[in-house]
Amino acid sequence: MISISFRWLLIVLLLLMAGAVHGEGGCPPGFQPSGAAPSPQAPVACRPIQNYEYQQQAPRPPPPRWIHLSGAIALDSEKGIFGTVGSMDNQAIAESTAIMDCRGNGGSNCEIIRSYTDACAAIVTGYGWYAVTIDATSNEAIQSGMDMCANDKIRGCHVYYSECSLAIDVQKRMLSIPVPYSGGMP
Repeated sequence: MISISFRWLLIVLLLLMAGAVHGEGGCPPGFQPSGAAPSPQAPVACRPIQNYEYQQQAPRPPPPRWIHLSGAIALDSEKGIFGTVGSMDNQAIAESTAIMDCRGNGGSNCEIIRSYTDACAAIVTGYGWYAVTIDATSNEAIQSGMDMCANDKIRGCHVYYSECSLAIDVQKRMLSIPVPYSGGMP
């Protein structure tokens, strides 16, 4: 029968030895077992891990830097003429541009009826009727407008305008700018 003190001594020794065990067969960081047969002089043969330095020093990608884009819709209600603009990085400029677009389309008393940032807009029109809807996606904005048109029992409902002005990640946008191909080999 084994005494309790001997059991404790055995447990302590096992715990002390457990700290010396290595998961890579005893190789230091950046090395792995080479697969060669161990010898008494070198119990484990180690070789460098390919591209270990490169893997360890890969830079973290920069955090996203967002540009919030805006759009606006103007209307000359007397003439039923719209002016629209999207994907502007300034809401005030979006609104003034929508008014200029409305005037350019023949409107004279153009006023902003909706402006939006990081969202999608749709204008649905029918006979003598219109709805301007803002939502998270273009499909949702269009569907909201079409539902309103159907609920009001308007005939001839159709999408007059749809646009999304969503935030963009500046770093990703910079990486996706196409480089012109010159046609020659370097």
